[in-house]
Amino acid sequence: MTAPPVHPQLGDYGCCPIGGPTGPLVSFLEWLNGDGFTRWDHAFVVTSVHPLRVVEAEPGGAREVAVPGAPVVWSTGRLGLELTTAQREEIAAVALGFALSKTPYSWADYLALALRRLHIPFPGLRSYIASTHHEICSALVAACYDAAGIHLFPGEWDGYVTPAMLAERAGYH
Repeated sequence: MTAPPVHPQLGDYGCCPIGGPTGPLVSFLEWLNGDGFTRWDHAFVVTSVHPLRVVEAEPGGAREVAVPGAPVVWSTGRLGLELTTAQREEIAAVALGFALSKTPYSWADYLALALRRLHIPFPGLRSYIASTHHEICSALVAACYDAAGIHLFPGEWDGYVTPAMLAERAGYH
């Protein structure tokens, strides 16, 4: 028996694998970070339901697009909390703000993740990354939720959030 289809709602997030050579590279980086090898290499926020559109961070900058063609797992009903309409609207609005400003991609987040995993202190790196207003996909999702007062990973800096962590937070391994 297959599970019923999930209908994502405004403000939900999704995670999916990445095809091509980038997917295995991100999987390897997540493994180095301690997440293990997972399928979930990319994350995005639902900004429209009809038609279904999402905002994602990519090397070319944040943008609003149709849902990627890869298999997607959604946070819909799986976070252990009920989002209010106002929170959903805030999450989507913040995501659209990232897309409208074409927020650049944050390659420095990968450096921060690696240094953290290796327990190498780098004073000022987090402040520098925050000051550049760049985001990786999973940090963008966490920042959108933070703006709505929902801290998916309390006490965790958004730059340390990975797609694998988001998928696991929604109950997927």
